[in-house]
Amino acid sequence: MTTPLGPPHLVLVGLPGSGKSTVGPLLANALGAPFLDLDAEIERRHGLTIPQIFLQRLKPAFKPGGRLVLLEFRKEDPKIPILEVHKMSVAEVKQEMEAEGYEIDKVVGGLPWQHLIVIKPKAK
Repeated sequence: MTTPLGPPHLVLVGLPGSGKSTVGPLLANALGAPFLDLDAEIERRHGLTIPQIFLQRLKPAFKPGGRLVLLEFRKEDPKIPILEVHKMSVAEVKQEMEAEGYEIDKVVGGLPWQHLIVIKPKAK
């Protein structure tokens, strides 16, 4: 089927981890249409992951004393009923943040399933 603007497009929208990259190729195959994962395409073109792009572009927006707060499911606790791909340990957050010029300011405990991690740009 073709429209005046060309072939129709189907766009899958959902939260991270909702299955767009899994369902998309299956749906495209069933419809006989090409599939494009925009996150994968952006990462391919820029040579960076989406979090790296975000962190690099965010840094100039920090005001003096500014902080970034991350809420991550605790990878350290295997009883949390969330897929492993959606969990991060404090050590993983530290490694990812330090690679982009940030450091952990503090980790706030007390939440049942998550780490609340306060990040700041590294001092120059």
